[in-house]
Amino acid sequence: MMRRFSLKTKMATVVSVLFLVIFAAGAFMFERTFEEHFKKTIADQQFELVSKIASDVDLGIRDAQKVLIDVAKLVPTGDIGNYPAMQRSLEKLLESRFFLKTYFDHGIVLYSKTGRVIGEVPYSSERYAKDFSGREYFQYTMKTKVPYISKPFRSVLAPYDPIVMFSVPVFDKNREVVAVLGAAVSLLKDVTFGGIAGIKVGRTGYIYLFNVDRTIIIHPDKARILQQGPPRGANPLFDAAIDHWFEGSGETMSSIDVPVIATFKRFRSTDWILAAHYPIKDAYAPIYKERWYIVAYTAIGIALCVLIILVVMRRNLSPLSELASQAEGIGRTDDSLKLVRVDVGGEIGVLASSFNAMLERLADREGSLKKTMDELRKLHNAVEHSSAVVVITDRKGSIEYVNPKFVEVTGYERSEISGKTPRILKSGEMEQDIYDKLWTTITSGEEWQGIFHNKKKNGELYWAAASISPLKDTAGAITHFVGVQEDITAIKLFEQELKDAKETAETANQAKSDFLAGMSHEIRTPMNAIIGMADLLLESSLDGEQRKYVTTLRNAGENLLNIINDILDISKIEAGYLELHETPFDVRALIDAVCDTIGIRIREKGITLDCKIGPDIPRRLTGDAGRLRQVLLNLVGNAVKFTEEGVITITVEQDGMDDGKTVLKFSISDTGIGIPADKIARIFEKFTQADSSTTRKYGGTGLGLTISRRLVELMRGKIWVSSTVGSGSTFCFTASLASAADDTEATTPSENSVSPGAPEVPCEPRPLSILLVDDSEDNRLLVQSFLKKTSFKIDSAQNGRIAVEMFMGSVYDIVLMDIQMPVMDGYEATRQIRQRERSDGRRATPILALTAYALEEEMRKSYEAGCTGHLTKPVSKSALIEAIREHTKDIPAAEETLTAGGTCNETAAKTVVRIDRDLEDLIPGYLRKRLADVRSIREAVGNNDLEAIRILGHTMKGSGGGYGFDRITEIGHQLEEAARTSNKDVIITQTAELERFLTTVHIEYT
Repeated sequence: MMRRFSLKTKMATVVSVLFLVIFAAGAFMFERTFEEHFKKTIADQQFELVSKIASDVDLGIRDAQKVLIDVAKLVPTGDIGNYPAMQRSLEKLLESRFFLKTYFDHGIVLYSKTGRVIGEVPYSSERYAKDFSGREYFQYTMKTKVPYISKPFRSVLAPYDPIVMFSVPVFDKNREVVAVLGAAVSLLKDVTFGGIAGIKVGRTGYIYLFNVDRTIIIHPDKARILQQGPPRGANPLFDAAIDHWFEGSGETMSSIDVPVIATFKRFRSTDWILAAHYPIKDAYAPIYKERWYIVAYTAIGIALCVLIILVVMRRNLSPLSELASQAEGIGRTDDSLKLVRVDVGGEIGVLASSFNAMLERLADREGSLKKTMDELRKLHNAVEHSSAVVVITDRKGSIEYVNPKFVEVTGYERSEISGKTPRILKSGEMEQDIYDKLWTTITSGEEWQGIFHNKKKNGELYWAAASISPLKDTAGAITHFVGVQEDITAIKLFEQELKDAKETAETANQAKSDFLAGMSHEIRTPMNAIIGMADLLLESSLDGEQRKYVTTLRNAGENLLNIINDILDISKIEAGYLELHETPFDVRALIDAVCDTIGIRIREKGITLDCKIGPDIPRRLTGDAGRLRQVLLNLVGNAVKFTEEGVITITVEQDGMDDGKTVLKFSISDTGIGIPADKIARIFEKFTQADSSTTRKYGGTGLGLTISRRLVELMRGKIWVSSTVGSGSTFCFTASLASAADDTEATTPSENSVSPGAPEVPCEPRPLSILLVDDSEDNRLLVQSFLKKTSFKIDSAQNGRIAVEMFMGSVYDIVLMDIQMPVMDGYEATRQIRQRERSDGRRATPILALTAYALEEEMRKSYEAGCTGHLTKPVSKSALIEAIREHTKDIPAAEETLTAGGTCNETAAKTVVRIDRDLEDLIPGYLRKRLADVRSIREAVGNNDLEAIRILGHTMKGSGGGYGFDRITEIGHQLEEAARTSNKDVIITQTAELERFLTTVHIEYT
C-alpha cells in the first residue's frame, strides 16, 4: 500500500512516527521517574511522622513509669496494714506530683500483697478493699518484682473505658514486695494516648496503635478498640511488623480492602506498634494529575514537529519528485537511455548528476552484459554437448542441473533426478568413509578427485573418474557444487585383466617356489644319509686312499648341499618367507669372521686378502648379521673362485644416513678374470653367469648373486658391479643399519672365577630310551650308526601310525620324529602322542622334528603340532647328540658326556677324550684357537659385544663335534643362546667351564 504514496509523504510519515516514539518514550520515562520519586517521598515522610509520634509517646511512657517507680519508693511500708493511714499517705505523696495525676487520668491505686485496694487517688468507695489479685498486671509484678505495663482491658468503673495499667513493686527495707502501686491510663482521653487517634495523615489517612497479640489499643474508630486486628495473611505488612519486627512503609490492603500506604514503628518500652494508613487514592492524587500534563505537552510537541517536518519536506523534496517522475518514464521505454535535467543545486543537483553518470555506465554495462551472455551461451552449449558427465547441485547436494551426457550414461531423465541427490547413483560397492571424506573436502572449500563405482538406472554398474569443486559467491561463501565425471569402465576392466594376469603369474611363481622347496626336501633326505655315512666312515680306520675317496664323497655331498641351500634361499625369497632378524652386532668382528671362514681357500690358492674398515664406522650396529655375512661370503667366495693370483680387498666405509640409520658401503675388489661389459646387466639374474663355460670350469649354480641382490634389497640397500676383462671386478653394495646402544659397564670375569679341576658329569648314567621315527631306512640306519657307541636304547618305526602304537605301549625318554612320511605324517603323530599324554596325565616327552624342510613356516607348523625341537636334514652327528643332550637334561641321570668317535673317562684331575689318530696333527692347533677364544669372549663381555660372542659360540658349536670334542660343541651352543638372549651370567659361567675343560683335557689317540 505504501507504494501508492509519494516519497515526500512516506518520509513525513516515517519522521513523524519517529518523533512520536521518541517523545512518547521520553514522556513515559519522565512519568515513571517522577512517580517512583514521589512514592518514595510519600513513604519516607509518612515513616518519619510515625517514628516521631512513636518516639514521643515512648518517651512519655518511660518518664511516667520512672516517676511511678520513684513514688513507690516513698510509700511508707510501715502503714501497709493501716488502710486509713495508707490512704492519707498516698494522697499526700501525689499532691505535689501533678504530672502523675494528669498522665494517669484514670487514677492511681495501691494494692496490698494480697491484691486488695489499700489506697486510691482519687478515692472510690466502690473499689476500696476490693480484691484484684486475679489481674494479670498484679500477678506479673508480684512474680517478677519488676515494673509492668498491662494489656488493654475495660475499667471496672463507669463509663468502663478501655484502659492500660502501669504497675510497679513496693519493697520494704528487706527488698521484699509488700505492695503494688498501679496507675491507669484511659485510651479514649486526649491527655495521654487518646490524642493519637485524632492525628491525620494527609487528608484521609489515620494513625492507630496495637500490640503484638494483634489487639487494637488506639484507633479513630473507637468501636475497634480492644478488638482483634486483621486476620493473619490479610495484611502482609501487619504480619511482618508483629512477626519480624518490620519497621517502615509499603503498599498493602487495609482491613476494609482499601489500598493504602501502611507504616509501622515499634515502641521500645512496650510490645506496642504504632501504625499509619494513608489511602493510595489520596496519596498518589498528584501523580495522576501530573500524567495528564505530560500527555498534553507530548501531544503538542508531536504536532509541532510534524508540522515543521511537512514544511521542510515540501520545500526540499519537490525537485526530487520531479527527478523520480523522469526516471520512471525512462524505465518504461525500450529506447536508448537519455540523460535527465534537474535545475537545482545542493544534494538534489548532485543526485541528478550521479543519475546521469549511472545511465552512462548502464549503457556500457549493457554492451558488456551482451558479450557475457554470448560467452555463457557458448559455455552452456559446450557443457550440453560435452563427452563428460556434468552435474550441478546446491550447497545441500540437491541436483539442479545435469547435461545430456548424464542422461545417456545413467539412463535417468532430467525430470527424474531434479531435486534429488547424487546418492541415487550409489551402488553399495564403496565404503561410506569415502563419501564422508568427499563431503568434508568439498564443504571445506577444496576440490575432491576420486573414482566412483556407480549404478545406472537399469542396475548396471559402471566406473567413473570424478572431480567435484565448490562454487563460491563474491563473499567467498559456497553456493553450489559442480561435478565432472568420465566413464572409465573400459579402463577399469583392462586393469582387472592386468591384475588377474599378475595374480596368475604370481601363482605360477609360487608354484615354482613350492616345487623348488619340495625338490630340496626330496634331495636333502638321501643327502642326509650320504653325508652322515661319509662322516661315519671318516671316523673308522681307513687307509690313505680310502680316506681320500670318502673325503671326496663327503665334499661332493657338501657342495650339493650348498646348491640345495641356494635353491631353498631363492625359493624362500620368492615365496615371501624370508624375514630379517635384527640384533646388535660388531661390524669388525663380522668382517674378521668372514676372513677366517674364507682364509683356508685363500691360503690354498696363494693369493692375498686385505680388509680396510673406515675409522668412522660405528663399532656396533643393529641388523641381520647372519644375512649380511651370507652376502659377504657369496661375494668374497666369488672373488676367490675367479682369482688365480693377486689381491682381494674388502673395504667398508660410511655412505651417509637414511631415515636415521647408518648406511654402510661394502666393496669387494679382486684381480681375477673380470666380466665382459655386455654380461654385467644380466649378472644378478637367476642361474646366470658371465659365460656358460665358466660354470663348467669354476662350478656354481648362478644363484649366489641373485640371492645377494634380494638380501641387499631387504636391507634397504643396492648392489652393483664394475669390471674389466682380464683386470678384475669390484662388487659394491650398501645396507641401512640402525645404531645399537653401547653398554661399556659390562663386567669382565676375573681369572679367580675359574675352578680348575672341578669334576665333570659322570660318564655312565642309565641308558636313554629313544624312539626313532623315519620312513627312510637309510636315515634310520644313519641315526642308529651315529648313536651306536652310546648306551642309548633305540626303537625305530617306519611311519607315524606305528610310532603312536609303540609310544602307547612303552615309555621313551625322547622321540626323533620325521615329518614327511606316508600313512601318517609327523605332525599328526605328534598331536596324537600329546593328546594321549594329556589324557593319561603323563609328563610331556621331548619330541625332536627331523625334516628336510628348512622354511620357517615348516618349523612353526612342527612347534604348533607339539614338537619341542627342530633339526633340519642333513643332521650331523654332533648336532644330533647335542640336541638329545639339550632336550633330556631335565631327565634324572640322563646327562652323558658323549664324544665323536670315542668314549670318555673324566675324573676330577683330568678329562680324558679319545680321538681318532688321523686328527692328531690338527688337534693341538684347534685347542690353542679355543684358548684364544676364551680371551676374546672375556674381552667381548667387557665391551658388551654380544654379537661377537654369538659368532664365536656358533663356530665352536659347529666345529667341536667334528674334532671329537662334543663338550666344546655343547659349550658353544650355550654361549650362542646366551648371547642371543643377552644372558651375561651364563656367558661368564660357560666361559669358565670352557677354560677348565681346555686346561684339564687329556687326549688319547686311537
